[in-house]
Amino acid sequence: MNPTIARAYELISAAKPEQAEAMLRRLVTGRTPDPHAAFALSRALLACGKKDQALHFAGVARRGLPESVDAVLNEGGIALAMGRPRDAQAVYEDWEKMSPGHPEIRNALVVCAAERDDFEHAERLVRSALSEHPRHINLRITHAKLLDDMARSAECDASLRETCALFPDLTEIACRSAFSAVAQDRVSPQQLAALHRELGEKIERETPPHQAWPGRTFEPDRPLRVGFVSPDLRQHSVAYFLEPLLEHLDGEVVRTTSYSFSPTADAVTARLRAISANWRDAAAWSDEQLAFTIQRDAIDVLVDLAGLSQGARPALFARRPAPLQVTYLGYPHSTGLSRIDFRLVDSSTDPVGDEPLSTERLLRLDPCFVCYRPPSNLPPISPRESNAPVRFGSFNALHKLSDSCLALWARVLDAVPASRLVLKGRAFSSAYARALFVERLVRLGFDPARVDLVSRTPERDHLPSYHQMDIALDPFPYNSTTTTCEALAMGVPVLTLAGHHHPARVGVSLLRAVGLDHLIADSPDHFVRIASDLAGNIPHLAQLRTTLRDRLVTSALCDARAFAQRWHAAVRSAWHQRCAL
Repeated sequence: MNPTIARAYELISAAKPEQAEAMLRRLVTGRTPDPHAAFALSRALLACGKKDQALHFAGVARRGLPESVDAVLNEGGIALAMGRPRDAQAVYEDWEKMSPGHPEIRNALVVCAAERDDFEHAERLVRSALSEHPRHINLRITHAKLLDDMARSAECDASLRETCALFPDLTEIACRSAFSAVAQDRVSPQQLAALHRELGEKIERETPPHQAWPGRTFEPDRPLRVGFVSPDLRQHSVAYFLEPLLEHLDGEVVRTTSYSFSPTADAVTARLRAISANWRDAAAWSDEQLAFTIQRDAIDVLVDLAGLSQGARPALFARRPAPLQVTYLGYPHSTGLSRIDFRLVDSSTDPVGDEPLSTERLLRLDPCFVCYRPPSNLPPISPRESNAPVRFGSFNALHKLSDSCLALWARVLDAVPASRLVLKGRAFSSAYARALFVERLVRLGFDPARVDLVSRTPERDHLPSYHQMDIALDPFPYNSTTTTCEALAMGVPVLTLAGHHHPARVGVSLLRAVGLDHLIADSPDHFVRIASDLAGNIPHLAQLRTTLRDRLVTSALCDARAFAQRWHAAVRSAWHQRCAL
């Protein structure tokens, strides 16, 4: 490889793509640009956020390297990242005509079809490709994601478990499977805890930890250097709850560093960067590089914001690059890692006695473990139509709607004559996925004529869409967090069924924090009774619609200053315990 190109890749890996771009520009001038340099330049430009230029040079590389499947995947992948699946499809199909059957190209074509919400074609493509390449890992991952996108979470879970059996050494697949299991009603809290514990032990067996942390002094009351690690420092639910915390932490006693490996950057990223004392773009870094940087930054407390969710770095925390490690916010369960010392929860999500379900020690941030900041552009609340039938609803991710959850919601409709249920999700933009979901509804006891399936809406229309429902229903066993807060902000009361572990008790925490304990059911029968009573009291529903927003924003759930003080006090107490060792 040309030494200049090799050096450019080193700079990209070191999060210095601007320097790489400057070096590579000199190699792509003239009538015959070096295609290998054009390929590298496309990667540098993509890392710089210059997607249009990146796509141009990816095309130069592909045309100059007509036998390189990597060049085809690179150009198509950049087009997909720009939200142009048809352009990506054209690139892949050109290769398929010349050299049909390559599993990575066929996998990419499945992704393109799914991005266009053509789920029927995508499923046909992936099943055909898997029949020829049954052990191709990317095809198997794409197939599982496709099933999840189509609201077929039980099938997705089964697919992931099968892939885990085929590839027991692949941690990424095991993490996806563990996360999928959180939403499955067939898995008990004890089984879920054991699954995570076994996975954590496996990750830690494969990853030796740091034994020393140069630059740290174990003084209990000195200012703390706290690092936040996340793939979701962007328009994402994690960011909605992290931003008020970062903004209100006292910079005199907590100095923050955010380590971002988000696949994209946006206005939310810019805001988070502005309120972080330090920022590291770590998307291109390996776990080893990131651990080295955390060590060099002398971080005292490293906060995991992803757990085992997509894009998480559990092996980074297994390396223990900081003397105190905490998991918080971005994952609704214990990570299973014994090298993460504490997990931040509250007494509603994790009551006393739940300690055996977590490998980490529990730090309780009462009254609620999160702080919500409503969007600044909340739309006005429309009054309820007086003669309209009662409309129950859920705008949660469809993979959270377990069979037992939907079966209970069918009982709610039966108990409230003429009522309706509105569900919103990406899958419903596809006639194929809608038809499969309707079959599931019928099997679970619904009259499909009473269910409205709404496809995803533009962001500007999302919050006004809550006017389509009178009462929101919290899914289980994996409760909502952001969606519950949004519903309350739009004047919609939320009913939750209290479960037996953290993911099934987040709704309890949120509603208690807002003083809505009467909307928490302790059994399925109780849930139906609360729903029926609330639906039968139209004046009360109308009053809630006009008062819930003020109740939310003046509650403990939205008191960012007090929450930041509690958060710091909890982390400080953990640091005191670490210093006492």
